[in-house]
Amino acid sequence: MSGEGKFNRDAVIRIYWDGQEHPSVESPVGDFFCCGWGENQSIFAIPINTNPVGGMNCYFPTPFKKHVRITIENSSVEDLTHFFIK
Repeated sequence: MSGEGKFNRDAVIRIYWDGQEHPSVESPVGDFFCCGWGENQSIFAIPINTNPVGGMNCYFPTPFKKHVRITIENSSVEDLTHFFIK
């Protein structure tokens, strides 16, 4: 995911477990990764790792039995690059 601070509030992550209609997690990407207010931070913790030049990783255990759906909505006029590894 792009680490540029301007995207931290313009992109929203939503996470749904096992076919839920409404997300269990809904947050601006920056807030989710502890980089709110449009500022990137260096964070090295067990569940969250961020890098001031762009890397954002999370390692939360997830409470789903069969299915998880993760969406990113970008409301910026600029492109946002992201990828997921399971």
